[in-house]
Amino acid sequence: MGEPLFKPFRALGYITDPVPFAVKRQGKETFVTVSVGKTFQVYNCNKLLLAVVGPQLEGNIRALATKNDYTYAAVNCDIIECKRVHKSGTYSGGHESPIIQLLTLGDFLLSLDVSGRLCVWDDHSYSAPHSIHDIVLSPPSSSAAPNSSLMKATCMVHPDTYVNKILVGFEDGRMVLLNFVSGKQLFIFPSWNSPIRCLAASPALDIVAVGLADGRAILHNVKLDEQVLCFENAGGSGLGAGGKGFNDRSAAGGAVTAISFSTGAGAPVLAVGGAAGAVTVWSLENRRLQTVLTDAHDRAVTTLHFFAGQPLLMSAGADNAVKHWAFDTADGAGRLIRFRSGHAEPPSCLTHYGPGGLRLLSAGCDRTFRVFSTIQDQQSRELSQKNLERRARHLGIHQAALRLPPVRAVDSCDVRERDWCNVLTAHEGDTRAFTWRLANFVMGEAALTPPPEVLAGQKAAPVTAVALSRCGNYGLVGTASGRIDRYNMQSGQHRGAYYLDIVTNNSPTTSSSALAKKKREEEVKETLRKKKKLPPGLPPNAAALQALAKGG
Repeated sequence: MGEPLFKPFRALGYITDPVPFAVKRQGKETFVTVSVGKTFQVYNCNKLLLAVVGPQLEGNIRALATKNDYTYAAVNCDIIECKRVHKSGTYSGGHESPIIQLLTLGDFLLSLDVSGRLCVWDDHSYSAPHSIHDIVLSPPSSSAAPNSSLMKATCMVHPDTYVNKILVGFEDGRMVLLNFVSGKQLFIFPSWNSPIRCLAASPALDIVAVGLADGRAILHNVKLDEQVLCFENAGGSGLGAGGKGFNDRSAAGGAVTAISFSTGAGAPVLAVGGAAGAVTVWSLENRRLQTVLTDAHDRAVTTLHFFAGQPLLMSAGADNAVKHWAFDTADGAGRLIRFRSGHAEPPSCLTHYGPGGLRLLSAGCDRTFRVFSTIQDQQSRELSQKNLERRARHLGIHQAALRLPPVRAVDSCDVRERDWCNVLTAHEGDTRAFTWRLANFVMGEAALTPPPEVLAGQKAAPVTAVALSRCGNYGLVGTASGRIDRYNMQSGQHRGAYYLDIVTNNSPTTSSSALAKKKREEEVKETLRKKKKLPPGLPPNAAALQALAKGG
């Protein structure tokens, strides 16, 4: 086959995927490296500005690690090393199963795969690993039959001051302390009877945090093998956007998926992210819940990271978003200070906007409406749907429940962008067309729907198509009944209707008042109903409009 006609050039609105990010500090700046499919992006954490975009790799990235100018990306069973934006080598030959986590320690690079194999690599020694260790666990009890699914490794962490040692968590709830130089398994911690989903090292010596699939977050003393604290429902079951209740934690997204300790001068806290998208913050001094970020993410939280010496938390989620939260208020509540986000589900409607089409209007199945800039990524943002956060908090429900239905049609005109609403959208199953003011990135005040006297007793049909005039003064709204209504975009007032007059050779007819022709329309409809050509309640032209277009 020949070369394709089109090749990918640049991805817009792709912020991060579910792979955990990696944080590094260079000089006075802190950078976060996130995975986006087959490549990675590096953001400056000061303002979350895009700094570097990596090269396209051979497959999807499964794990990330960073060190100085180097980025390590696990692709299936290999590790690709990149110096800034160029590939510098490939570590291969150590793994036979997909890699799930990477860790840099001094001059070593550690890689863990799902089978429990740990490979230790020397810097820039690509041909073969320094050592390979297969972690072998016996069945939990002598009577239990081995279960390969329970023997899968899930995560690893290096406790501070534990030289050449790491902790590895498994699906069966057990944890192994391993010397990765000698390969000796120093200790196997008893199972917590729930799969381990994440591990985090504490600033306090010998203490690690263990996140479990049943929603518990446990602080464990590794040296003494003693439980220090246990927070129930730390994953936020029933609290996040995906939560449904407290009865079934797994179904409600109660699993703990990310943990981070604060390292600032204030009171020590533990941040816990869950599969429902909520982030719970626990006071370690008072041993109780401090605050909950209910709608932190629309999908599972994948990574949490407290910045050193600051009350600032960075979170990433499977909803294609990276966010910064500040905990600098007297009550300890978190507030969102900056973020980068894109669609959490595939886009359903896309159109160019403005001179040269340098901006894109995009609507997604996640019921959000966004504008993306092809020049500067930081200018991309979601259009506001009238104070969703405040309304959701007042009603005690989640923001997703208040969003408009998915957009099915959109049109725009930039001529009157600074004067009034200049974008028009049709939403799935909705009888109203919605206006948007792109200059302020907000929804307009007017929702366009025909007044009762114009409908003449007929039920309003769902909007299926929209168009704006070239001058930007009028919006045209087509419905499933075949009717086209015209509105003034400045006032939102109805200014006329278009339909096919089947009495006079199907010629297009314009009406500014349906009352003037109500009698004739009723006579026509009654005649057609007697001939069984028109179902009850439909106007003379009952074919649904699929699209509207404006002339040149």
